[in-house]
Amino acid sequence: MKRILAWIVALALLIGTGVYYYVNVDKDYVYLHEFYDFPIPKEATLESESANGNGFTWGKSTGTEVPLGYRIMIKKSGWKQVKMDGHNVIYKKDDKVINLSLANKYIGVLK
Repeated sequence: MKRILAWIVALALLIGTGVYYYVNVDKDYVYLHEFYDFPIPKEATLESESANGNGFTWGKSTGTEVPLGYRIMIKKSGWKQVKMDGHNVIYKKDDKVINLSLANKYIGVLK
């Protein structure tokens, strides 16, 4: 009986932590209105800017894949990953497409 209770408590803590993170993940991101409200980490610093894309330096970018917390926020914002081509990930929401380019400590957002 104690073993079952311990499993229930552990499972409840795990689920509670996941729900708390999912609800509060928004606080670490801002939306780029000119890029169809695509989320960008608040910690990211604007490096370059143009009509078709923005480049940001961001310490958590490894250049190989989108970090888990960022993927959760992108998905929570309604974007779906449609293709991954090397260091580029293409997301789609309705009829809008965003190309997220990844490099070491750098992310690029292109229309």
